[in-house]
Amino acid sequence: MILDSPLITGSIIVSGSMQIEGQPAGTMPSASYVETAQTASYITASNIDGLPPSDPFPYTGSADILGSLNVTGSVEFGYLENIATVWSSGGALITSRHSLAGAGTQNAALAAGGYSDSSPYWLSCTEEYDGSSWTAGGALSTARYNLAGAGTQNAGLVFGGCTYINPSYTTWSCTEEYNGTSWSAGGSLITPNTELAGAGTQDAGLSIGGTYPQGNYLSCTEEYDGSTWSSGGALSQERSVLSGAGTQNAGLVFGGYAPSPIQTVACTEEYNGSSWATVNALINPRQRMAGAGTQNAALAAGGLTPYYNATPYTEEYTAVAPEFKKTFDYSSTTGELNLSGGLVTTGSVEFGYFEDVAAAWSSGGAVITARRELAGAGTQNAGLAFGGRTSTLVSCTEEYNGSSFSAGGALSTARCGLGGAGTQDAGLAFGGNESLSESTCTEEYNGTSWSAGGALINAAGNLAGVGTQDAGLAFGGKTPNGAIDSCTEEYNGTSWSAGGSLINDMKELAGAGTQNAGLAFGGIEGYFCSCTEEYNGSTWSAGGALSIARTALGGAGTQNAGLAFGGYAPPVSISTCTEEYDGLSWSSGVALITERLYHAGAGTQNAALAISGLSLGFTPTAYTEEFTGASNRATKSFDYSSTTGNTMIVPPTSDPGVAGALWNNAGTLAISAG
Repeated sequence: MILDSPLITGSIIVSGSMQIEGQPAGTMPSASYVETAQTASYITASNIDGLPPSDPFPYTGSADILGSLNVTGSVEFGYLENIATVWSSGGALITSRHSLAGAGTQNAALAAGGYSDSSPYWLSCTEEYDGSSWTAGGALSTARYNLAGAGTQNAGLVFGGCTYINPSYTTWSCTEEYNGTSWSAGGSLITPNTELAGAGTQDAGLSIGGTYPQGNYLSCTEEYDGSTWSSGGALSQERSVLSGAGTQNAGLVFGGYAPSPIQTVACTEEYNGSSWATVNALINPRQRMAGAGTQNAALAAGGLTPYYNATPYTEEYTAVAPEFKKTFDYSSTTGELNLSGGLVTTGSVEFGYFEDVAAAWSSGGAVITARRELAGAGTQNAGLAFGGRTSTLVSCTEEYNGSSFSAGGALSTARCGLGGAGTQDAGLAFGGNESLSESTCTEEYNGTSWSAGGALINAAGNLAGVGTQDAGLAFGGKTPNGAIDSCTEEYNGTSWSAGGSLINDMKELAGAGTQNAGLAFGGIEGYFCSCTEEYNGSTWSAGGALSIARTALGGAGTQNAGLAFGGYAPPVSISTCTEEYDGLSWSSGVALITERLYHAGAGTQNAALAISGLSLGFTPTAYTEEFTGASNRATKSFDYSSTTGNTMIVPPTSDPGVAGALWNNAGTLAISAG
């Protein structure tokens, strides 16, 4: 393995064969994504987040590869530069003209009508462009200029325009449709119009603006949503008789006539749906051209030059392929950086490896009131501790934020040995030992105060509880007559109902999980108990036994990922023992820092809380401990930026002789000379 579990963020483009396989997170199916190109490299990964199931490679979003990454080819690192669009000369029109209509695409365009410098001045001729040259098409029925166009080469549309017979102009409303060979009459404009703009298709055309009093040069942009116009971003260069192409969110304008000083311009601007940006100018400044195509593949045909001559010029606006700048390569064959192809990155990429982080208990914030036989709920960073006793029964509630406890609303009934479930803002307290007897009392917490809930069917103390405020589970405990109980009850948010009985009578036990997937372990039944039982929502069944039998222990987690810690174990000692459950058996974990029993537990197997309880000397302790399970922690080795082409080695180096670096799975940094 060359890279062990790197975290890759940013965009990647695969120039080669890349296969990512394994079961990704989320809803993505277990499948492989393969992109094949000329240069081969092979990458295998598992546990992938961020890749939509419908998107094949090249993938241009971002992805986290959370598993392991094997490189068995060569990987090329580089960045792309000189991304631009430029105008280049295309085939000249057969007939020089200006004020003509355009339609279609860069490689299949249509130019119709217009005005020439010689008689007949207004034209009916049509020309078709194939990407390199113009050929004659069917003539318009009505010769005219200052007309507008829309549609495609084989489904074109022209409308409006004018002619001039001294001493007056004729403005036209006629519309014509082109089928690739000839023009035929279409529905007339409502209002005769000239010097207008056109957009859309032959069957869904749009006529915009038209003649207005001269002397006005505008920069305003308006956007149409099918019914109304709204203001868009202003052009950088105000002008008139300009030409355009593209769509509403990817528009292009070029040429025109501008003021200050009054001149014909070559200025080109691109629109992103909100603002215009100046890009490469036309080769030849012109106005009154035909425009066609898209933002990245446009066509400018004909027009008036700065000397007011009709021209046959055609220019094509085309995106130039970005140039790839190589920075360094890595070969998995030799383990060195070398010169061979493979994976090209076009985003910011962070490389690193994962190191093992051992499970451990650490000190957390102390409770305000040290006590024993309290209950807990919630998570490691949003915990809840309530009830218990010092020298007397207490009703206090405390909330944990991941670092310290603060006072919450007090229980209505002070008690110890109670059960707890739910979250910090939706807690559940039930049963317990009141001053003279075991209790049926249930209370619900809303994050501020406790209110009465439905009473338990059977009074019990020193019981266990799991689940949520609306789906709680209470089991085991001691009855008012002193008997140890196997009773199980289920809470629906309003009332308790009988559930399946435990196999073993137990009190001072611990629990984990949910109402329909509960876990009961430890406790006492005349002796210290190591038994574990699993609940499926109706009955309990035997699970794997604890390694150390004990009572008055703490618990957290789920049925298949449980945690047991502390407690009272033979031969009559307070324990620091921690065990982890995998759904079948318990295994030894990292011991608590401080021995304790009759403490509260909360959280998960990998993020648990052990709160208060009795320490050595059987004295209530305020001490809180936080458990963090074993994990793999990402350690950054270096970052690569495709924007600048720079590689940052971690730890940083300013050595000009270093061209690149890569960590192997042992965390060793391999550096190639510059």
